[in-house]
Amino acid sequence: MLRHLHVLAAGLMLFACGSGGGITPPSTIDPEGKWSGTFQADSQDVSLTLQLTETSGVVTGNGTLVTSAGSFPLTVDGSYTKPRLSVGLTTPGFDPVSLVAIVGDTTMTGTIGGGGFKNESFTLDKQ
Repeated sequence: MLRHLHVLAAGLMLFACGSGGGITPPSTIDPEGKWSGTFQADSQDVSLTLQLTETSGVVTGNGTLVTSAGSFPLTVDGSYTKPRLSVGLTTPGFDPVSLVAIVGDTTMTGTIGGGGFKNESFTLDKQ
C-alpha cells in the first residue's frame, strides 16, 4: 500500500511540474492612489474620495466626504494586508468612522461604519 502511495505521489508531482502552464499569480493589488465613488447612506448620496499611500502595510492619507450636510476633510490612518484594507477616517469635531474593504486592481468594495454610518456598502474606483 505504501509503495502505491509513493508511485501516485511521484506521478502527481511529474504531472504538476510537466504541465508547463504553472500557476499564474494574481495581478498586483495596490491600495495607493486616488479612489472615489458615491454610495447611499440614510437615503442620501454620499461622495467619498481618498488619496492613499501604503508602506509595509501601514496606510495613511487624506480625503473628502460629501453629504447633504456639507463637505468634510478626512485624515486616513490604518493598515493593509493584501487584499484587505482597514482604516479609520477622522475629521475634527466628529466621531471617527471605520472603513473596511477588499482592494482590487481598479475597485475596492467594503463597508463604512461609525459617525452616523450604519455599515453601508460602498464601491470606490481607482482614478
